[in-house]
Amino acid sequence: MPSSDRPTRERKVVERYSAPSVARSSSSKNLSIEKLVKEAILPRIHGLALKTTVVAGNWTWEHAKPKARMETLQRNLRHYKGEDIQNLSLRELQNLEQQLDPALKCIRSKKNQLMVESISKLQKKDKEGEWLIAGDIPW
Repeated sequence: MPSSDRPTRERKVVERYSAPSVARSSSSKNLSIEKLVKEAILPRIHGLALKTTVVAGNWTWEHAKPKARMETLQRNLRHYKGEDIQNLSLRELQNLEQQLDPALKCIRSKKNQLMVESISKLQKKDKEGEWLIAGDIPW
């Protein structure tokens, strides 16, 4: 390597590292895309503008999917609460009812179980109270 190149090379390194990181990264990205297009590494689909649009479109799509999913979940939650159901069709109401039925069955089953346990405890306390009144303690 000739010694005359060394100061130029060092100056370029210093300039590269003293430049703001955003400018550095964007210039290197532009350079790499230009290099890929120039060397025909990127697939040739109607030029770079279309490729950029496709990439940007994918970013928008990736953002839209979670947003749409969140809106759907919020709408479903409102429907489950009984809100905003006046505009639902008969079929949509039937689907909503079918979705809620298993949950209601589970809730009712758990409620009945707790009530039976509570009644059992109260009956046990009642018997203990009768034993105390009668003076017949079984233990």
